[in-house]
Amino acid sequence: SERVVDITPANHDEVVGGDQLVVLDFWFKGCAGCMRMGPVITRYVEQDGTWVLGKLNFRDPAENEQYVEKYAITGAPTLVALYRGVEVGRMVGYEGPKPLRTWLDEQLAKIV
Repeated sequence: SERVVDITPANHDEVVGGDQLVVLDFWFKGCAGCMRMGPVITRYVEQDGTWVLGKLNFRDPAENEQYVEKYAITGAPTLVALYRGVEVGRMVGYEGPKPLRTWLDEQLAKIV
């Protein structure tokens, strides 16, 4: 889907600089919370159709490790909401579909 983008250094600036809400999903293989949240947030972005989900595996490829420092990532999963390249919110950890939906709605409300 065009709503879900794998983030790499080749497309990072273009994706996060866009004129819609972008949620970066910082994850890595073997992260249980990431694996639980992944399908849920993908379903939400497909249903909403108004924002972009940037999947950012910060361990693979190795050059993605630069974003750990850039975004001050301390754990996974971490969601960073951006509008025109500026952070408007973040969520660390995954507590289930309802808290995630609430957080996403709060981010979307900031840019209307």
